[in-house]
Amino acid sequence: MATYKYVRNLKQIVIQTVYEEFDTTDQDLWDKLLENASDYADEDELENFPIDASDELALWFKLFSYLNEGEFTNSLADDWVSDRKGFTEITDSLEDSEGNEIFISNE
Repeated sequence: MATYKYVRNLKQIVIQTVYEEFDTTDQDLWDKLLENASDYADEDELENFPIDASDELALWFKLFSYLNEGEFTNSLADDWVSDRKGFTEITDSLEDSEGNEIFISNE
């Protein structure tokens, strides 16, 4: 018996903004950033960072850049550009067991 797969792709654009306010003397935040960055950065890269909070903004920028969005303290409401501008795209298709599209529709 032949098998088929119904697929729906929903393409939208959303802008998620996260941020952290800080001063360069915040040792607790510096320690937290170094710890969190160790999950993502190569050990060799982090060895060059000082133990004490740095006043060099480029180092803070680099540490923040390692983080995932969920690790920031602050965020703005999501901006659903697709909804606002009206260009959400939905594609439905029916595929056979080999992945060949039999039917396709775009809304």
